[in-house]
Amino acid sequence: MARYPKSEQVFYPDRAKTFRCDKDLSPVATSFWKAVAPELLAKGVLAKIDRPAFRSLCQCYSLLQQASLEMEAAGCTTENLKTHEIKKHPSAGIYKSQADLFVKMLAQFGLSPSSRGKIRCQPNEEDDDINRILNQGIK
Repeated sequence: MARYPKSEQVFYPDRAKTFRCDKDLSPVATSFWKAVAPELLAKGVLAKIDRPAFRSLCQCYSLLQQASLEMEAAGCTTENLKTHEIKKHPSAGIYKSQADLFVKMLAQFGLSPSSRGKIRCQPNEEDDDINRILNQGIK
């Protein structure tokens, strides 16, 4: 019986150098953008069309960090002032929902170990030259 290869998504490097961070992002989202986008662009994973999805990933990271900081400062539980009932901090729900969304979005960009194997990227022409030079000594 013939086995057909799994459908893989092939990405080609975006030749455009204009994948700049949006100015209206929070400082945390901006730092995430600046840390991750150049690496993904170099690997050929990001293209201009991915801008809204990547922006959402950065905002999700920012909200995740904000909820985490609020829970660290106030604790994971709060007390109702009227009934003195202890309940979960409201940021815990935000943290959980953002963490779930963040993990799903990481996989879309090949940023998790399991998803990296499912994404094939077409290397830049410069990478081909470097690989050819490096591999000449290996036989």
